[in-house]
Amino acid sequence: MAKCVPIVISFLLVTSIMLIPNLQKVSSDGLFEETLPPASIGDRVASLYTKINPPVLTSDAMQNAFFQLRLFDSNTGNNITNVNYFLTINKGDKVLFRELFYSKQGPLTLKFHSNEGPIRTFGTTEPFLGGWTSDTGDITIAGPVLSEGGLYHFAIEIFGIDNVRNIFQPENAHRFDSYLSIGDVHATNLTFGNKVYNSTLISYYDKAQNFRFEPENLKIRWEMPFNWNVSRIKANNIFVHEEISIPKPSPFANQSYSGEVNGIPLPAKMLMIDPTNSTKDVVHFMIPKDGIISLAENVTGNGSETSGFMKFELKPGGNLSGYASMMNMNTSSMSS
Repeated sequence: MAKCVPIVISFLLVTSIMLIPNLQKVSSDGLFEETLPPASIGDRVASLYTKINPPVLTSDAMQNAFFQLRLFDSNTGNNITNVNYFLTINKGDKVLFRELFYSKQGPLTLKFHSNEGPIRTFGTTEPFLGGWTSDTGDITIAGPVLSEGGLYHFAIEIFGIDNVRNIFQPENAHRFDSYLSIGDVHATNLTFGNKVYNSTLISYYDKAQNFRFEPENLKIRWEMPFNWNVSRIKANNIFVHEEISIPKPSPFANQSYSGEVNGIPLPAKMLMIDPTNSTKDVVHFMIPKDGIISLAENVTGNGSETSGFMKFELKPGGNLSGYASMMNMNTSSMSS
């Protein structure tokens, strides 16, 4: 009987800067929520907070997902009331959902009940624009909308604020664009000798593809869809973090590791190891914006990547900078 030992692999790409005060918060900050930049809406300067919950969906069963919106005054932080939100949800080039919602209190929570049936919205409608609403601010949508992991684009147009009769002309309706990710969990096995090591891959950016293990050199490889357009990367806050937990003892556990992205070796400062747990090593790929730009310039400049994937490789051996370097990492490089 082959012996199974757990190995957990997760990675994420987030579109907001993550400061890292301690290891406990590394894998959660800025992943599934964001506050969008202020904009002029009517006579207000307002920001929009968006959030997806839960941050991870398992692949073996349909789960409910929640999408939260909160429009607030950027100067006071107070909620803006009587908000009409026109919401469009896209995944890739596919429009999944489009509907108008109204919240008297301002904040809005949408419960997406995933199933294979037609998309249906449950609630009442307000009489002026006809947006879906409820007394509690929570509205249920049934159907295959937020039903799988990956990157979602939420386009939110503000059709009115402050008073239910205060309705903007379409050309004056400000649009917020929010890009949020839902993690997708996949289980796989790594076989080495007569042992099977259970492997769980969690992708927070998009679905991981082509995961493979090469026992002859102990390399772990996988890839995810990624847009390498340099101008796009420069224009956005972006940070790549991948985390691999390797059981100890195992053929994979080592005093050091090395990693590559699209065949380009990563410098030691972008790979960190936490060896403080006696049962596992936790290896972090931590690539700040300037590192992603450098990778993108190399990838697009040498013509080695035209298929739109970020390809990862990890193997034992190399010059990892260790737990102390991780804790002392210069956070200024992460927000550049």
